[in-house]
Amino acid sequence: MRKLYLLTAFCIFIITNSCTTDSELSEELPVAEELINLQFGPMLNDLLFLESGQQTQNNESTPEQGDFTQNCVSAIPAFLDIVLSREGNIMLGDMDTPLRIPINQIPFNDPNGDNDQPVYFTEESPALQLPPGTYQLEYATVLDSNEDIVWLAPRMDDTSGNLANLVDNPLPLSINLNSGGKPYVPLDVICFDDRIVNRYGYIFFDIQGVEIIEFCIFGNYCDENGRHHSAHFSVDVWKYSGDPENPKADNLYNGLENAIWVEDDFENEEATYGATTLCMQLPDAPGLDEYYMEINLLPGLGNSEEELIRAGVITDADVRALFDGPGALDPYHFRVACSNSDSPDLFGPGED
Repeated sequence: MRKLYLLTAFCIFIITNSCTTDSELSEELPVAEELINLQFGPMLNDLLFLESGQQTQNNESTPEQGDFTQNCVSAIPAFLDIVLSREGNIMLGDMDTPLRIPINQIPFNDPNGDNDQPVYFTEESPALQLPPGTYQLEYATVLDSNEDIVWLAPRMDDTSGNLANLVDNPLPLSINLNSGGKPYVPLDVICFDDRIVNRYGYIFFDIQGVEIIEFCIFGNYCDENGRHHSAHFSVDVWKYSGDPENPKADNLYNGLENAIWVEDDFENEEATYGATTLCMQLPDAPGLDEYYMEINLLPGLGNSEEELIRAGVITDADVRALFDGPGALDPYHFRVACSNSDSPDLFGPGED
């Protein structure tokens, strides 16, 4: 109901403020050259954070969570950062330098007297005067006057626990601009919490402006006859805490899996099995970066149970050592129960 009130007030504002400018625009621009002023209205539901799984197991909010939610709800938006594409090509902004648009607000009086939250909308911007067509909103974050991210539009992806299912219209969001229209696009946003950055559907290093490096893994395991099989495996990654007894700091990835492929030869009634290389992007800040990883062998040919096979700390220097010329990258290749060792030997003796 709260979002309905906000959207109703927003629509009234649109109607009362667009009557004259449409006629002025049609007089100033030929029909063939007509441009449409695109604006966004970020709309926050403060219940979404509680629904996101950040509550305690007994569903009671912790004091820290209550403070976070209050700070999120009371934040005053100042800017909207966006990336907009058309037909697969980036039109406005990019992940390194999104297009930044100032945000205004109008007061809102709840008929029931339960809510006085303002309605927010972006200022008209020459950069958002666009020709008719279909566009995709790829990225959207709301910042306060200190240029800190306070709200964010989640994006759909396959990450476990992705928060995009909490909103009606997650990114990427299709936007149809029709000739003669002046659309204001309601934008579903939720609180931004840097403790769960991997659940918003973005590579969080892009959001936080940190450089990234790529790390790839491939694996084999050998059965009791010494035959090599492509490994099906999963990887969990954390920042290294610096404490060998408790090595897990911020979680970067959880349950990443490679894929198994099958090629059937129906004529000879044979099948060939293989596995893909798994690649991930890791934050690479100035100075030494350390990551704690766990690799689990998943059930497959010759292996019936999931088991932890590698665990330990690697550094950004270890990752860069696998770079093999411009655009080329060698994977870390583990081998389980085989006569030869890992290449390179990043984790020492494994759980063979």
